[in-house]
Amino acid sequence: MRYSLKSRLFHADPIITAVGASAVASALSRMIGLVRNVALAWLIPQAQFGLFGLAVLTINILLPLCSAGLYEGITRYAPLHEAAGTLRRFTVRAAVLLAAVVVPTGISLWVFARPCGALLFSAAQTITATGAIPVDRDTSLVLLRATACCVVALAVFQALSGFFKGLHMFRAYGLTDVVGSLLFTILAVGGAWIGFTNASSMILAYALACGAGVLLFAPGWLTHVFRRKDAAAAALHVGEITHKGTAGAPIQPSTVQPAGRLISYSLWAAGTAVSWHVMAYFPVWYLLKRTDADTVGAFHAVRTITQVMQLGAVLLTAVVAANVTRMWEHDGRNAAIPRLTLLTKGSLLLFLVGAVLLLVARPVVLRLFPASFAQGASAYHPLVLSFLLVGVTGLVAVRLNLLEKPRLVCLAWCVGTVVNFVVSYVLIRPPGESTLWPGMGPLPAAAWASVSAVTAAMIVCLVAVRRQHLGVDRSSLVLTGVCFLIGLGPVVALPAVVLLVAVAVFTRTVFTGDEWSFIRRRVAGFTSP
Repeated sequence: MRYSLKSRLFHADPIITAVGASAVASALSRMIGLVRNVALAWLIPQAQFGLFGLAVLTINILLPLCSAGLYEGITRYAPLHEAAGTLRRFTVRAAVLLAAVVVPTGISLWVFARPCGALLFSAAQTITATGAIPVDRDTSLVLLRATACCVVALAVFQALSGFFKGLHMFRAYGLTDVVGSLLFTILAVGGAWIGFTNASSMILAYALACGAGVLLFAPGWLTHVFRRKDAAAAALHVGEITHKGTAGAPIQPSTVQPAGRLISYSLWAAGTAVSWHVMAYFPVWYLLKRTDADTVGAFHAVRTITQVMQLGAVLLTAVVAANVTRMWEHDGRNAAIPRLTLLTKGSLLLFLVGAVLLLVARPVVLRLFPASFAQGASAYHPLVLSFLLVGVTGLVAVRLNLLEKPRLVCLAWCVGTVVNFVVSYVLIRPPGESTLWPGMGPLPAAAWASVSAVTAAMIVCLVAVRRQHLGVDRSSLVLTGVCFLIGLGPVVALPAVVLLVAVAVFTRTVFTGDEWSFIRRRVAGFTSP
């Protein structure tokens, strides 16, 4: 019975099953995370909630830095080694590389926790206009050491998930993701309930959840790897997984270079992840430096709710990418581009509808948090726009990934990060200080800084795909322009999106006649018995 369960869990799934299982698991995991954050907003002090959110953003930056993005490289190269019959050797080498990178960086974070903690988590060393007391250095020291523990545990957890994802073991991948999120929620909310109400306790709960997830799934995975016959695995995948797209050619062990290609690919992935997370992190960090932890807590609460926009967009983009990538590889570029154009326009319409619904729901969703978080409402509309544009940029980046141009994606987020630094410095001012826009407080200023950064990254991606002769069509560009109306609130955005949907449905302005024929055939296929 136990062997049968492991066999079903650590088994490659068909692409349709894989995408569906991954989307469902990811949605469930993010929903658990949303419930966790709302519960913690009621159970821990607002300042600690703000520091907790800032610490999570810090972990997102430190993870690719401290692991050199090896978990991304594992996802990319694990199937190649499985096909070559060298998965066991690759697993050992990947584990050694991961330990060689993560352990020293984790120790360094622990040793230099005092100066690094003061830089990352301490507010300005003055009493703010609200009378709040800045975060002391001892608190920031403990918080950074908890963060260091979490980064080490999360690096191992993500490496394990990378194997599952790379080998299309999406049942194992989804279960790992959901179990980790659920354990984190139980430990964090349970700890806060019994009195552990500081941000360090929440981050330690995160670390324990990751460690528990590894202990639960790693033994079964390693048993599966070291018991299997690699020669049989190679025979199974010959012609299915090939190196550099050479259809039907078996991969020889000598053609796979774990140390070289793994590290090179991982570093580019790490650079992209770091630039993206720094861009998301900097306005929150600068907000702490210019105001106080209570203000950051209010911002993090609203950011938690509005991030639902990004989560939905990422899930939909993953489905689009999987569908188009499969066509690109099997049917060629000429067949994939029309499908990509159709899915891009449909996704943009769904993004707009979701964003408008989120705007309209603002009075309801803000009641999920205590009344002390009300000041965050001023950042609500621009944050929805910011996360909407992240989804749009992801759709454009699908084209660059099809062309295997990860450097251009990295460049786009790096440009966005630089823009973020400049705009945050110009706009975010302590309460009472004048800004370029009179009446704009620090919270909406931080949100609009995020909008500016993502817009810059999106423009770089649009220029890049045009230069690669895979540019976005005119209708998609119009839909992208309409997205900016979301920042003006529901009074403007709602009628505009309703009109746009009506035009898309009842005319051939957005979708062509051929596209509508394809849509009708697919709908008929889904609805027929």
